[in-house]
Amino acid sequence: MQNPTPEAVLLEPSAPPVLRHILLQTLSHELRTPFSIIQTSAELLVLLQTRLTGEDKDLVGEHAQAILSEITHVTDVINRMVHFSRWEPGEIPPVADPSNILIATREELAKDFHPWKDGRRAELKVTGKPRLVRIDPALFQLVLRNLVENAFKYSPGKKAPIVELRFGEEVWGLQVKDHGIGIPEEDLDRLFQPFERGSNVGNTPGMGLGLRIAHYLVNNFYGTLSIESGRGKGTTATVTFLYR
Repeated sequence: MQNPTPEAVLLEPSAPPVLRHILLQTLSHELRTPFSIIQTSAELLVLLQTRLTGEDKDLVGEHAQAILSEITHVTDVINRMVHFSRWEPGEIPPVADPSNILIATREELAKDFHPWKDGRRAELKVTGKPRLVRIDPALFQLVLRNLVENAFKYSPGKKAPIVELRFGEEVWGLQVKDHGIGIPEEDLDRLFQPFERGSNVGNTPGMGLGLRIAHYLVNNFYGTLSIESGRGKGTTATVTFLYR
């Protein structure tokens, strides 16, 4: 039997918090050098764009700023995950300051999914009266990104996914619905395991980590993530949180 990879250990629910924390710290350390190189290269592009003219100048500047923005975002997410990995699921202390999760959702959709690679745009709906909630907005956006990316990726040529924020009396949450290939019923029980994917994905790129990461983060913030699907029936991912 092969030993589990560090990635699998990191995302295993039974992994001790101290082990997850060490692995995330190691990951953060190993990424620091390549991230620094990418950031320096992007900053150099910003300086070099002053020598360009016309559309080339604007294009280089736009892409360089996008690279810098993503490096900052990914670094921030990793640092937050290192911080929160110290606790067992469900034991993370409440975030001190309430967040406007509607704004966080709009920002994430605008940045990565308006439009998607094929030109489709996610539809955003809001049910109930929006409220401020105590959750880390960057990690919530990571959950949202993983779910919406899957929805687009596995529904090529279909209607754009629907993203719905729900605000109830006692709970709030998120639902992402697509009209794609769906997930065979026999695969649903293992979807939250690292590196597991639906048996019908074919050549669609992916590592089988998106749902596991989303599930891990949701559980750590006192929430639940459920998947409703079937082969050829599309997929609906529902996230529910208690107000804290």
